[in-house]
Amino acid sequence: MDETSTPFRPSHFWQKHSLLLSYYFTKKRLSKIFKIEKINRQTRCKNALILTKQTSLEAETLTLRAWKHTLKVLFACINRIKACKLLAYLNGLVEEKWGERE
Repeated sequence: MDETSTPFRPSHFWQKHSLLLSYYFTKKRLSKIFKIEKINRQTRCKNALILTKQTSLEAETLTLRAWKHTLKVLFACINRIKACKLLAYLNGLVEEKWGERE
């Protein structure tokens, strides 16, 4: 299948891939992170991030460093073509929110 033939849909991606990413947030937004932490109370890292189809992919939910960490883990864990498409999607969100900082 040609990798450009179908548009990348983040919600479809998360239906098939669920990742637990351990990351200590540099700046907590409790209203945004609380739901994620609530799901994750059994793990050692209370600030771990669980990405599933229910997780909001709005850039404002994470710091820029958290996005960079997320992308590193994605590249290590999933098919490279899908990771590249997700990288482009997340980079768009990051640039829209923060520009080129950090």
